[in-house]
Amino acid sequence: MAARAARDMSLHIGLWLGSWEACRPRAASLLCANLPGGFLIEAVPSLAACLATQGRAILSGFLLEQSEALEAALIGSGLTIVERRSEQEWGAVVAVSG
Repeated sequence: MAARAARDMSLHIGLWLGSWEACRPRAASLLCANLPGGFLIEAVPSLAACLATQGRAILSGFLLEQSEALEAALIGSGLTIVERRSEQEWGAVVAVSG
């Protein structure tokens, strides 16, 4: 049923496996990553380069104590944070490309 709905809406879902370089620049309208905080912070410039204009990144897997550094990296890469969530010591953010 989901596949039929996707065809009916002309929805295209592409999945990439491998390094960040496997993603074509500005190709992703949605990117989800659940990675350790230090790695996630280092990967932000590459993640941001994958996002299409108005593309969304849902990022999780980092500790709340890493939130400030992650958010600074996101903003520094031209993304806007639109949502923050936390559960116990874990954080998640949603950021949008400009």
